[in-house]
Amino acid sequence: MLRKLLSQAGVADAEAFSSHSLRRGFAQWAGMSGWDLRELMNYVGWRDVKTAMRYLDGVSIDQKARFEQGLNRMLPETALASTPQLPSLPEVAHTTIEVSIDLSAFNGGRRGVANALRDMASTCLARFQAQPLDEDGRRYRISVPTPSSNILDDHLYALLDELHRIADARECFLEAICRDPATGRHWD
Repeated sequence: MLRKLLSQAGVADAEAFSSHSLRRGFAQWAGMSGWDLRELMNYVGWRDVKTAMRYLDGVSIDQKARFEQGLNRMLPETALASTPQLPSLPEVAHTTIEVSIDLSAFNGGRRGVANALRDMASTCLARFQAQPLDEDGRRYRISVPTPSSNILDDHLYALLDELHRIADARECFLEAICRDPATGRHWD
């Protein structure tokens, strides 16, 4: 819908934009405007603190501390004994995605690249039952829950953000592409 509206508005590179850029930009703006984490999570509809924190890369340490203070005012937890039994949920469809990772170290060394690949495989890719497609550990097949196209986009853009964060932490340049082999659609 966003791309369609941008295209109708005459934006030449409308396909380069996504709802992910809007969420990230809004979260950054909210952090810089003094919102605490509880307010941001309630407004956006995030239930998981980890999800919210992924969108706050450029926020200063003071702002993150203010966000964390807001966690103390989160909604109270419900007692496990009073939790009603939920009906069984329908099966969620999954999409098979191929992830290609191209890493190079800032300083040309190999250790940072090897550590980054290890961290990527053991953390963010492991969540999606990643299967390596090559011996170098640079191509993977993952299974992504896909109740809707928007949720698939959310999962893949969050994955790409995590991969970039790991590459930065290990002082590496990263080019990563997620591709749906069935449709040819890609995310980068």
